[in-house]
Amino acid sequence: MKHFHLSADAYSIFSRLRTAVWIFDIDKGRVAWGNEASLRIWAADSLEELVSRDMGSGMSQSVVQRLAQYQEDFLTSDAVFLENWSLYPKGKPLTLRVVHSGVVLEDGRMAMLCEGLEKQSVDNETLRSAEALLHTKVMITLFADDGHALYRNPAARAVVSDIAETFTEHFVDPGVPEMLVSQIRETGASRVVAAVNTKPEICWHEISARFCHDAVTGKPATLVSEVDVTELKRTQERALHLTTHDVVTELYNRKYVMENFPRFLDLARKREFEGVLLLIDIDYFKYVNESVGHEGGEQVLIEVANRFRACMIDSQDQLARLGGDEFLIQTMAKDIDSRTRKLLGNIQEKFSVPFNVANRSIPITLSTGVVYFPKDGADATTLMKHADLAMYHAKNHGRNCVSYYDPSFEMVGRADIFHDGALHAALANREFTIYLQPRVHVQSGRIIGAEALARWNSPRYGMVSPDVFISACEEFGLIVELGAQMFELAALEQKKYLQQGRPLTISVNISPYQLKDPGLVQMIERIMVKTGCSPDYLEFEITESAMPEDNETVIQAIHAIQRMGFRFLIDDFGTGYSNLSHIQKYPFSGLKVDRSFVNVETEQRKLAEMIIMMAQAMGYSTVAEGIETEEQLEWLRQREVDEFQGFFFSKPLDRERFAILLRSEDAELNRQKLRNVS
Repeated sequence: MKHFHLSADAYSIFSRLRTAVWIFDIDKGRVAWGNEASLRIWAADSLEELVSRDMGSGMSQSVVQRLAQYQEDFLTSDAVFLENWSLYPKGKPLTLRVVHSGVVLEDGRMAMLCEGLEKQSVDNETLRSAEALLHTKVMITLFADDGHALYRNPAARAVVSDIAETFTEHFVDPGVPEMLVSQIRETGASRVVAAVNTKPEICWHEISARFCHDAVTGKPATLVSEVDVTELKRTQERALHLTTHDVVTELYNRKYVMENFPRFLDLARKREFEGVLLLIDIDYFKYVNESVGHEGGEQVLIEVANRFRACMIDSQDQLARLGGDEFLIQTMAKDIDSRTRKLLGNIQEKFSVPFNVANRSIPITLSTGVVYFPKDGADATTLMKHADLAMYHAKNHGRNCVSYYDPSFEMVGRADIFHDGALHAALANREFTIYLQPRVHVQSGRIIGAEALARWNSPRYGMVSPDVFISACEEFGLIVELGAQMFELAALEQKKYLQQGRPLTISVNISPYQLKDPGLVQMIERIMVKTGCSPDYLEFEITESAMPEDNETVIQAIHAIQRMGFRFLIDDFGTGYSNLSHIQKYPFSGLKVDRSFVNVETEQRKLAEMIIMMAQAMGYSTVAEGIETEEQLEWLRQREVDEFQGFFFSKPLDRERFAILLRSEDAELNRQKLRNVS
């Protein structure tokens, strides 16, 4: 590449010109030489005085960047630039059209030859817009109709590695510029977020393009503005990953499975394949947790996930953790029976070796439910329900076994339970019971309450999933009776512990159907008298989305119950409409933060933090659900959350095991007191 060197004759010629000409030393931020006309432009008394000025010290970062771009382009090409520049001789603004080209100094460094053309008459708006183009971080480029760049502002020039880069070459996907051009021809403008080639790396830019004319030639052109949204795009991708993946095992989670299930089924249909789902539950995982601690339990889950990964045959197989100790494998094939046998054989082999956790050898067994598509169901909901029934069948028949779904299992489904009379009989025989999940004081770590959860261990069908019997009760009008029985059991538990000198707050869920029952208030009064419970230690949980907005009868009923002394919690806050004006119609005293807002990475908990701060500002007590790790608990401590519940402390327990847990805690507290006294 040939560069212009100034000879003595050239200096002599430039000295005689009436046009202002000067050489700017980019590296030093000073004028190296100027002719007589340039002295007038710069309001300098002499060349020596002009050369002595330090112009770099007060130079904006945008101008520094632009000059560096000039220097780079001078070094790589015979580039020449013509731009409007605002100069500030002795602090007074002066606008000139300046021609910039490269010139090599005597020591070999690249400097800039500047030719100031006649003084321009520029209105204020044009002048300010030119300054904005120079300083803005928005990347502005004017492209000719053939795709080459007519103009780039400093921000746009900073990201291209080659000054000759065309409109098409700027994009990673060649289909994007084609689409933009097509839309511009149709509507005159277009907008898209796309991956683009930049000097440091491939980035994501939000791009707006519109048709215009080149102000110099009058020919058609395209004006493109770009904003870097790479970090936003990456944040969105991270957030999407967190919403679709399990935090502990990094496997897909239930949300991902349910959202993508239709695509899985459609693909199987198109290929004329059959599909299979293996719903797998770790046997006696609660006791594993108790023996190795919660951290050890997490290590078991991670190792279980790794062994399942090793069982996969190929990319057709998809693995997920649905929550707790439940895992799902789904796959498709022409010969689905053969593939299922191979997967089950792999699982049996991998899990025949005990786990080594905390220097202990722990055998892990699995209960597996198997369902086939399309034989056992044609949609995600049906297949998952049938898989759940098959898995519970395996648990109820000795565990450590595989159960293939059979239509007879459906007798513990919604309609068959009702028509078989099993639900009515279960309610009449009081077969339903409550499990208690401890609610724990965040700061002290002591159990201060529990959430009462309905369970049905049928003498005929075994343990029936709450998803099955609760939906069946709702569908066939039995949920009010079920709710009354659960409230009575919770009231009796609360009274028992109060008499033992261990006051615990027991919370009970109220369904939307119960809220609309005109006999709700009378039912609660009747059970309060019957059991002799204390309303001071009983709470009702209402899911946010279940609260009717304009039903004055429901609102009055809730206020009447509150006047009896009972308290109300908003359950799963943030997953519904989160209408504060609506919520304030109800006499809530506390708020439960849904697990989905806390069971994510720390940087993703902004919404949880806002909910907690809002609850505290409104004087609500706060309960965090679904806590699984020590790190999550410490995060709650720092934000002064009142209570938590979750597998980190305990799963829901039957009443006997809950009582054992309380006695164990009381015994430990007594031992601590004795140690302190001694």
